[in-house]
Amino acid sequence: MLAVWAVLFACGTACAAGDDENWIGDIVYPTTGRIELRFIGAPSQIMRLDGRVIADTGEGIDVVHNSGPHENPGRGLMLKSQAVRSAEAIAHFTRRIAANAHDVDALACRGVARQHAGRHDLAIEDLSAALRLQPDSLVYIMRGKSREDLGSIDEAIDDYTAAIRTNPDSAAAFDYRARAWNVKREFDKAIADSDASIRIDPKCPYAFCTRGTARYHKREYDPAIADLDQSIALNPNDASGYHIRANCRHKKGEFDKAISDYDAALRLVPRDAVIRVNRAGSYLKLGRYDRAMVDLDAAIGLNPGSLDAYLQRGKTKAEHGLNRSALADFEKALSLNPRHEGALNELACALNRLGRHDETIARLGPAIAKNPKYQAAYVNRGLAYRGKRQLDLAMKDFDEAIKLDSNSYEAWVNRGLIWNDRREPDKAIAAYERALRLMPQSTLALRNRGIAFGMKRENDRAIADFTAVLRRDFADVIALDERGKAWWRKADYARAAADFESAIAADPWDWGNYVRWAIVRSMMVKRWWNGER
Repeated sequence: MLAVWAVLFACGTACAAGDDENWIGDIVYPTTGRIELRFIGAPSQIMRLDGRVIADTGEGIDVVHNSGPHENPGRGLMLKSQAVRSAEAIAHFTRRIAANAHDVDALACRGVARQHAGRHDLAIEDLSAALRLQPDSLVYIMRGKSREDLGSIDEAIDDYTAAIRTNPDSAAAFDYRARAWNVKREFDKAIADSDASIRIDPKCPYAFCTRGTARYHKREYDPAIADLDQSIALNPNDASGYHIRANCRHKKGEFDKAISDYDAALRLVPRDAVIRVNRAGSYLKLGRYDRAMVDLDAAIGLNPGSLDAYLQRGKTKAEHGLNRSALADFEKALSLNPRHEGALNELACALNRLGRHDETIARLGPAIAKNPKYQAAYVNRGLAYRGKRQLDLAMKDFDEAIKLDSNSYEAWVNRGLIWNDRREPDKAIAAYERALRLMPQSTLALRNRGIAFGMKRENDRAIADFTAVLRRDFADVIALDERGKAWWRKADYARAAADFESAIAADPWDWGNYVRWAIVRSMMVKRWWNGER
């Protein structure tokens, strides 16, 4: 059975590459190397593989191809250019099945042809019929793949497990099951299955890529990169290896290296929208806003249904103050998935920045009712209530956010802001200190803790906080103004005047600083007039 089945596997996945219209593709056996297959005339004349090679297990078969957009380069199974050949193959094997309903080869081959045509429900029927007649590891894998494509991950895992029981030396079965564990986010199981696949076939690149993907999701970036290096060395034409390695490097802050890997992936799959969205993220980290927007616009052009592209483009616009334009992208993302909490959260942030607090509250209320554990929604609704000066309701939301996540920096720092608003500096300081433990570089928490110290007339501690802020941003107008006030309270008029002058230079439109500068200058003159030093 495997001979005919394996040939169809190649026929259905790679026939569009190359200049020779009869060229089908390559079928790869990890233990024996590559065997070129050629179509000889019509589908009824499908050639068989050499018997000696088939006897060398035949498991772990995969296909090398060079055309068409797909999710998983190098694996064959998803090329859109196979509709005509798939239809011919389906018709051919349907005739064979009509002549002999127990033709296992024909049932398996028609199932694979239907899989390539995207008819996974019918593919499962054919593959199941073939398995009832003759259990086969590779047929279990293909049925699992169809079930996975239909979203039935648990059933797919059952099929991959059956493939392993049928042939415990099937590297492909372990690798497919590992990838399914990745989909379920059970990364330790994915790593264990990848380990098994690599023990069986140390030169199979896909197992290294699968294990690297699992380690990436576990935030084990260096081991993941080591796996992906090996995957790329074994198969430099697999875009997924470059893509996941780029993601690892982005997470490590190696943005230039990440962009280089995204570039390599896009040379292999230039129409992949996901890679463009991810490369845009690295461009943004390097401050290359224009390049990021080019990638995001291109991603949306390639895939108008890409929620991630709209979401990232909206966030990019918002970071550059284009909140109204960002709103349109967030609304589009929500139209693609009304239950997407990330898109709703970004929409709420943009509405708050525009001062449209009532709209924020109206949008988040139903979301919280549906999901009372939606922590970010409490934070953003709390910000809206604070913007409306409804401080009790705001505090209630921030308290609820902290109950759901005691390490929520946003909730702690905003509780501090409300205590400042209420002029309860001790409670404010406690909240800011908790926020600073979570995010030590927060200028917002430092600056407002300084204001709280100022309320308590602890001027030295206030000055220390404002000075720390100004080391990071020497033109922070609020820190300059508040430190000037602290020097004033200490009767150090010269330093107060210097800070007010710097605040005026940073923001010439704040008339309050002119007034404060004039007052402390008059006090300096008065002190000089009275002969004080």
